[in-house]
Amino acid sequence: LITGCDKDDNDDDQDTITETVVKGANFTLLEAAVLKAGYADLLSTTPDLTVFAPTDDAFRQVDLNGDGTPDLDTEAKINALTGASVDLLKTVLNYHVIAARVPSSTITTAGIEANTFATAGTGPQLFAKLVAGKAYINGVEVVTADVAAENGIIHVINRVLIPPAVTITGAVVANPSFSRLLYA
Repeated sequence: LITGCDKDDNDDDQDTITETVVKGANFTLLEAAVLKAGYADLLSTTPDLTVFAPTDDAFRQVDLNGDGTPDLDTEAKINALTGASVDLLKTVLNYHVIAARVPSSTITTAGIEANTFATAGTGPQLFAKLVAGKAYINGVEVVTADVAAENGIIHVINRVLIPPAVTITGAVVANPSFSRLLYA
């Protein structure tokens, strides 16, 4: 007997980074953020990326404006972002992406530094290091490493990385409730 298979019957096909996030049960807030920022195509078509993907619990802890209330803890809040708040969201998301594949096997106890996708060598870097056998990125634990995607690698993290450039002033600019404070 001779059997054949179609070209499309390849079991080795992997999902893109975007597809992996969409299918992940613990990435609903990351998915909403990626869609709001307009990054779904970017994370599907750009080759050789490393994404540090915060879980939903990580998003529920984010208090960008310092008022004690989480800012990105529901899809509705993320979808309601406008103007400068969307720009701030993009800045935060960009800080989670490296334009190279960085498998956990390259992270050492001495640590490695990498430019984020948005900075291209001119802005804040991410620092990855092994501590007691666990990988950390800017002090945030990688809870699941090396999730393979067609166009890169995903490392799941338990907190949202906030770039150093996101200052109190940046948070004030992003929140229309603080327009008078900004003017002052």
